[in-house]
Amino acid sequence: MLQVKDAVLANRNLQILTGYIAFNARDRDTLEGLFCDHAVWHKMGGGTITGKQAIVDYLIGLYDEGTRAEFVGAGSQDPNAITLDFTTDFPGEPDHFCADKIKFEGGCIKEVWHCATDTR
Repeated sequence: MLQVKDAVLANRNLQILTGYIAFNARDRDTLEGLFCDHAVWHKMGGGTITGKQAIVDYLIGLYDEGTRAEFVGAGSQDPNAITLDFTTDFPGEPDHFCADKIKFEGGCIKEVWHCATDTR
């Protein structure tokens, strides 16, 4: 039988998959629904973006520049998740596999470390 903790972790993995689908579809509304209001995005190579609207604007900007991210997989362990994707056409970077760390709080994404680990 599925336990409550397992259901929460499965829901987080579903939220992550939904985020990748929304990014690749340029679906601003869905992206906004995934992040906490005061979320923080740690950019690959340094720098941070704070706040849901600023993060979604950043992601939409990446999409508009041609960046795409193919979801490969995710694993969750309360309150964090690690994702693996294949990112193409990211400005200034060759195409690459990327592992992100995502922290959840209260059912929404609170913090993201983009490409915290990569395979280049």
